[in-house]
Amino acid sequence: MANITFEDYRPPERTDGVAWSQVRVYEGPASTGPWTLIDTITSLAWSPSGVDSNPRYPASRSFTTDDATLPDGWYRVIWLDNGGGQSDPSEAVQNGASAQAGIRPTVHELGAFMRARTRAGTAGLQGTFNDDTRPTADQADLMIDLAANAILGQLGDIPDRLRVRVRSVVILLAAMYVEQSYYPDQVANEDQSPWQQYKDLYDDQIAALERAVAGNEPGSRFPRMGSIPAYGLNGRAAHDPHSFPLDHRPAGGYWSRRHWW
Repeated sequence: MANITFEDYRPPERTDGVAWSQVRVYEGPASTGPWTLIDTITSLAWSPSGVDSNPRYPASRSFTTDDATLPDGWYRVIWLDNGGGQSDPSEAVQNGASAQAGIRPTVHELGAFMRARTRAGTAGLQGTFNDDTRPTADQADLMIDLAANAILGQLGDIPDRLRVRVRSVVILLAAMYVEQSYYPDQVANEDQSPWQQYKDLYDDQIAALERAVAGNEPGSRFPRMGSIPAYGLNGRAAHDPHSFPLDHRPAGGYWSRRHWW
């Protein structure tokens, strides 16, 4: 068993006046599970504000479990109230002990950037990718992996202070992959796809990052242990940086940080 701390987790807001009083912690070997309940924290006394007096504006909280079993595992939480009500599961995040730590955006972040592509039939725009969008959440997650691995292969060791900037570039490249993979006919027509605009932004930002990385002392691609951003590799192997062409369009086509020790 290992100790892992979740920092600055904010529960969903409640409009019914009922406050969250517990949190369940789930662990899985991948971002899609399977999920195992490893701990239930039954009191919010560890929060500076205790139980929220106004559940519509819940405070951020930090909490610790001693029951983590996977050094490279994925985690999500579910909030509960005293009446048995519970929240939807939080988005899965990894403990960050990987090359993609800190640079890997979530599916929700990619969906927020590509909002026009999150349409789910008659349900309209979702603002994120899910089972009813094209691509689905799992397919978008794979595009994020491809993009993150491609950029790691291109930049090499990334200093910690540049990881936020790299994260933004990963979003751009993942968005390009989505356009190329799921809307190739529209990519061939600049009036129907933002692929070229994404590429122009990507080219500028990746060039700036290459200069920034070259101007820094060699660093580790792993963040220091004990203060680990909650993003990372989901176990897939690294891919060639040129798995998708960047120079030619195809023809026809507030999560938190965690501590681990």
